[in-house]
Amino acid sequence: MKEPLPLHVEDTVRSVAEIQAEHHRRATPFEQRMRSAVGFVGSAPFVVGVTAGITVWLAVNLVLRLSGHRPIDPLPFYGLQGVITVAAFYVTLIILATQRRESRLSEARAQLTLQVAAQTELKASKTIELIMELRRDAPAMPNRSDEAAEEMTKTSDPKHVLDALAEAQERLTGDD
Repeated sequence: MKEPLPLHVEDTVRSVAEIQAEHHRRATPFEQRMRSAVGFVGSAPFVVGVTAGITVWLAVNLVLRLSGHRPIDPLPFYGLQGVITVAAFYVTLIILATQRRESRLSEARAQLTLQVAAQTELKASKTIELIMELRRDAPAMPNRSDEAAEEMTKTSDPKHVLDALAEAQERLTGDD
C-alpha cells in the first residue's frame, strides 16, 4: 500500500492536473479530431496498414505487367508517388497543427515552473534571512558575519539572469 502524499503535494498534483484538463476541455472538436489523427498516424496499425497498402499496390501492378495486361500504375509508379506525397503533406500539416496546440500547454507548464521557482527562491531567501536574524538576536549563538549567507538573502532578477545566460551562451557559441 502506498503512503499518502503530503497535502501540499496533493494540492500541486491536483492543480497541474486541472491545468491539463482545462487545456483539453478548451480544444475544439476539430482540434480533438486532429489529436486523434496524430495518435493514429503514430500507431503500429497505421504503419502496418500503409506498408500493406504499398505492397498490394506494387504487387497488383507488377502481376498485371508480368501477365501481359496493362498495369494501373506502370513503373516507376508515379501514381503511388503522388498518393504518398499528398498523404505526407497532410500528415505533416496535421502534426504541425497538433504540435502547435500542445506547445501552448508546454508554455503554461514552463510559466508555472518559473513561478514556483521564483516563489521557492523568495522562501529560501527569507528563511536564510530569518536564520541570520536569529543568530544575531540569540545571545547563546556567536554573532559572526557570513558573506555567502548575506548574498543568498538577495533574490535574483529573472530578466537579469536571462540576459546573463544569453550573454554566456553567445560567448560559448561565438554567435553574435
